[in-house]
Amino acid sequence: MKMRKGDLIRWFEYYAEGDIVRDTGLGVIMESDQWRHDETEGIRYSNIVHVIFKVYKFKDGTCEWFADNHVDMISPADRINKTKTNTKT
Repeated sequence: MKMRKGDLIRWFEYYAEGDIVRDTGLGVIMESDQWRHDETEGIRYSNIVHVIFKVYKFKDGTCEWFADNHVDMISPADRINKTKTNTKT
């Protein structure tokens, strides 16, 4: 399921090596964005797209940006179910 604003998530901060977790906690997604990067200079557009999330961290009450692979969804925000349900009257 795609993560969106308002979702409850677990965030992970890593040491510089990138594979050892330094800190973790719960938070809520405040906004999301995406950015592209080029591995070769001179290429104007890249097919490599990263999704990033601005997360309010409950642990210390601050906001920080996290890459999509540094967050796991715990619970989606209330989402409208647009499917029809049969109701008896």
